[in-house]
Order: sequence, then C-alpha cells, then structure tokens
Amino acid sequence: MKPKKLSKILLVASVMLILSGCAGSPMHTSSMSRGELMGIDDYTLCKAATPRELYEPSGNVMMEVRRRSLDCRTMYTYVPTPVIVVPQQQQQQQIRTPIQTTCTKNGQFVNCTTY
Repeated sequence: MKPKKLSKILLVASVMLILSGCAGSPMHTSSMSRGELMGIDDYTLCKAATPRELYEPSGNVMMEVRRRSLDCRTMYTYVPTPVIVVPQQQQQQQIRTPIQTTCTKNGQFVNCTTY
C-alpha cells in the first residue's frame, strides 16, 4: 500500500475514533443500545440518522426513528463543507470554507440557518 494512501486511512480512522467518544456526535449516538437511544432527544437522533461522508447510521438508530415516526428531513439537514480546489505550482490544494449553522427549536421542529 502506498504511504500516502495509508496515511489518509490512518487519519480517517483517528478522526472516527475521536468523534465516536464525543457525546451528541452521530458516531457516539449510533453506537448506543436500543434502550439508550430511547432517552435521546429527537434532534440528536435525527442528526445520527443522517448519512454523510465516512458515516452511515446504525440499524438501531434507524429503528428508533421509525418507532418514533420522525420525519428527520424537517428536523436536521446535513450540509457538507464545500471544498474549493485551487491550483498551486502544478499541484492542487484543498481549501475548506467554513460554514456556520444556527439552529433554534420551535415546538417539535428545529429551524436551521446556514451561512
């Protein structure tokens, strides 16, 4: 295996390991048991039920969403960080543009604004 590819795999594994320990993160929520998921609020559950790069929700999370009859599309939307590719000395470098999302809870719905 090429060293560059191996270092990318190790970086991704490290990030996943770090994120899995953060309370409220999709990785942490997805690792919970059925009983533990019953105590999670709807917004956090929907966040964990939304797939993204390098993450797929667990079966337990999806079963809990169905049990509660949640429409997660109205509660949480994942917006990936855009990647801008800029040529630099015949090499390409990725620059990530930060996005800020502000969410407010209104009854059973969560409204989010991204800018």
